[in-house]
Amino acid sequence: MVFLVDSRSVFVRMLGAGLLGSALLPALLVVFVLSPAAQSADDIPLLQRGQALFASQCSICHGETGHGDGAAAYLLSPRPRNFASATFRLVSTDDGIPSDEDLLTTLRQGMPGSAMPPWGHLGDEDLMALVVTVRDLMIQGKLDELLTDEPDLDRAVALEEVLDEFGTPGELADLPQRPPEERIDLAHGEELYTKNCAHCHGHDGRGEVPQAMFDGEGWPITARDFTVGVFKGGSRGVDIARRIWLGMPGSPMPATPYRQDDLWSLVDYVQGMIKPGAQDQVVQSPKIFTAHRVAGTLGDDPDAAAWASADATWLALMPLWWRNDRVEGVSVQALHDGRTLALRVSWDDATKDDELIHQRDFGDALALELSIDTDPPFFGMGASRNPVSIWQWKAGWQRDLSDRLTLADAFPNKPRGQLAQQGAPQDPVFMTATAAGNPLSQQDHPLAVENLSATGHGTLRSLPIVDVAATGFGEWNDRRWSIVLLRDMWKPAPDGVLPEPGASLSAAFAVWDGSAGDRNGSKSVTIWHKLVLED
Repeated sequence: MVFLVDSRSVFVRMLGAGLLGSALLPALLVVFVLSPAAQSADDIPLLQRGQALFASQCSICHGETGHGDGAAAYLLSPRPRNFASATFRLVSTDDGIPSDEDLLTTLRQGMPGSAMPPWGHLGDEDLMALVVTVRDLMIQGKLDELLTDEPDLDRAVALEEVLDEFGTPGELADLPQRPPEERIDLAHGEELYTKNCAHCHGHDGRGEVPQAMFDGEGWPITARDFTVGVFKGGSRGVDIARRIWLGMPGSPMPATPYRQDDLWSLVDYVQGMIKPGAQDQVVQSPKIFTAHRVAGTLGDDPDAAAWASADATWLALMPLWWRNDRVEGVSVQALHDGRTLALRVSWDDATKDDELIHQRDFGDALALELSIDTDPPFFGMGASRNPVSIWQWKAGWQRDLSDRLTLADAFPNKPRGQLAQQGAPQDPVFMTATAAGNPLSQQDHPLAVENLSATGHGTLRSLPIVDVAATGFGEWNDRRWSIVLLRDMWKPAPDGVLPEPGASLSAAFAVWDGSAGDRNGSKSVTIWHKLVLED
């Protein structure tokens, strides 16, 4: 049986008569939300593929039903999109329902200024499968919402209403084309910006105006910092013009249909705020970096001569809890000598944070996540059948190895009175986490690098010392960290993630900035990249 869009009434009548089971409904909804080029039941496998991809790569943030309530959503700001609300930030249509191209563009480019990474490495068919899945989640979400509000409403009638309102994207908005250059007036663009934009984005475009702003669901958000080149919908003139003309639904950014010359004068003024080269620093795109084979033995000295001739690759970072003042990325170099894999990772950091004694002290740190899968799992801790190996260097642990602070150092002349009778400040009675056996609070770390393994969100575990194969050392000079991570490739990997000459691995990085309060899941991360070890 084939259901065409023109046969919607037949479908709705069958649903109302109980001839279609609820288990079949999600699969059949697809025929009403596909693009005109794909509108038959033959395309149901596309939805099934999309649902599988969504479950493995998207649901951890967006939730199983697309409500933006995934297991990792609490770690993210801005919050993951709630597809069930049918409110999408980046649209080009006159009714706010995104076109296929709108959704495909978002998937390919990600959402800069958020933790939504680009998925352009997926094939076109997989991307279209995700588009179909997002539409399916939108329709089902609105259907559930309508039936909740009107429980006595016939389900078939409710579906018909939802499909009428949300089932088909509107026409492309009639965006004014760019006029001849002689009609672009930057001075007028500045006037328009000062009058209409500066109260949120600031006169300098940095978005640091002190005010509380919230999205359509009540979650706090911040204004965009134009100077760093981060634009959710793209930084081309036509992209910025579309955001101004149509606004960003579900956010405080309003639609402002300026006249042609006004619109493009404002666009050029905003583009002029971008610092030269800034956009190259923030673009998330998969890269390949190679660990070339060298003679001799590699060590953990960041200033070793071998690094002077090693290729460096820039990898952009994105904060999971977005902030404008952030670590923008890391420079990565890789070498191996046949037995030891060495990676040198550097990034700018104005402060050296390696004290962990006070309650509000948070340390700088770096982590490398590796997967042997050519099609790696979600980069947030792997999956049940796709383990990841993680090496986390910690500035605080490194300091403990050579210059460990005690509570007595941090709190001189304490304790006093009756507490003084219970022992010196370094005794366990004053260090509850240490006394309780918290492994992160012990003061006898044998290494500066913690070796970990994970098979999905919430499964992270620290490996026993007998299984430790990765070590490292870091130096902070001229407001910049340089860390060398070493991995003995001759030592077996309990999680099966073993780098070896001739192999290719998926690699992702994370950085914690202690002075910004980063700890645990509050960090900046890269997407997956490819590490190739020269044979």
